[in-house]
Amino acid sequence: MHHLLGAYAGAMPTIALVIFVAVSAVVTFYVLTDRRRAHNRHMAALALDDGQAPRADQQPGADRV
Repeated sequence: MHHLLGAYAGAMPTIALVIFVAVSAVVTFYVLTDRRRAHNRHMAALALDDGQAPRADQQPGADRV
């Protein structure tokens, strides 16, 4: 296989490294950003007991005016 690639054989590891770093950066950014803030607030406001009402100050949309 090496004789078929010729001069490009040395570039393949570099290309693979660039792709790996790019994908890793995108995944890290995706995981670390807070895209679902409203959903997280809603889940935090849910009652842990079925007989307890959710807190009024943490209702979904309470921060909207």
